[in-house]
Amino acid sequence: MKIMDTYSDIFNCYENGVFNKALWDDYAISIFPELKNKVEKDFSRISEYKDKIYAIFNDIQKNIKTAEVAHQSFINATKNLSDEIKKKFNIDLDVTIILYLGLGNAAGWATTIKNQKVILIGLEKVVELGWCSERDMQALIYHELGHIYHSHFEHKNHLLNNRQKGIYQLYSEGIAMVFEQTLCNDTDYYHQNTNGWLDWCKENRNLIKTEYLKRIQNKDSVQDFFGDWRSFMDHSDVGYYLGTSFFRFLMNDYSLQEIASMKLSVVLKYFYRFANE
Repeated sequence: MKIMDTYSDIFNCYENGVFNKALWDDYAISIFPELKNKVEKDFSRISEYKDKIYAIFNDIQKNIKTAEVAHQSFINATKNLSDEIKKKFNIDLDVTIILYLGLGNAAGWATTIKNQKVILIGLEKVVELGWCSERDMQALIYHELGHIYHSHFEHKNHLLNNRQKGIYQLYSEGIAMVFEQTLCNDTDYYHQNTNGWLDWCKENRNLIKTEYLKRIQNKDSVQDFFGDWRSFMDHSDVGYYLGTSFFRFLMNDYSLQEIASMKLSVVLKYFYRFANE
C-alpha cells in the first residue's frame, strides 16, 4: 500500500484565487500521465453539473482552514493503515491512495490507472460534503478499500445488461459498506447519516427495496439511489443503505470473502430472494 499526498500542489491549479483548468491539466499529468484523460472522461458523466462543480473549486480557496483539516485527517487516517487492514482481514492490498483535486468526480473513487489499483480522494468533494473529520476521512478511505478488497476476489463480468448492472452495483456497494463498517467497529455506521438519514432509511426500508426492484424489472436507471447530487424521495445515497441490507442478508449463509467471490448468477438469485422477502 502506498500513500500519495498532493495537497501542496493542489493550489498550483489556481490563478489569482480562481481555478484554472489548464493549470489543473499540468497538475493531473504530473501525478499520472494517464490521470487527466481518465478524470475528464468520467467528468462527462456529471458535466450537467459543470457550473456547480467549478463553484466548488473556488470555494476551497475561501475555506482553506477546512481544506487543511481534511488534509490533516488524510494524514492521520492513512497512518498504519496497511497494518490495520492486514490485522482485520489478513490481506495485503496492493493499492495507491492519492489525495488530489479532481473534477467533482467523487469524494472517493476506487479505480485503475495503467493496471495499477488506485484510490482517488477528491479534496473538492470532501470539503463540499463536509467529510473533513478524521472519522469521516477514515470511513471514506475504508469504503474505497472495500472495493479494492472486492477486486481481489470478484469474478470479472462483461457485457452486463441493465438489470444485472443495477443488481451488481447494489452488491458491490454492499461489500464496500460492510468492509467500512467492520473497520469502524459499527454495523450502523454511514457517513451519509446526517439530519436523520439512517432513521428515514430504516423506516422506509421496504419502500426503498420495492422501488429498487421495480426499476430493475423495468430496466430503468437506479442512479437516483447513488450520488449526493441525485436522490430518491429527497434522500441521497439510499442505495448504500439498501446495499448494506442486501449484503447482510447474504451473510446469513456466507462469509465476507465468499460473498466477494460470488459468481453473478448466485448474486442475482439471492437479490430476488432479498427483494421479495
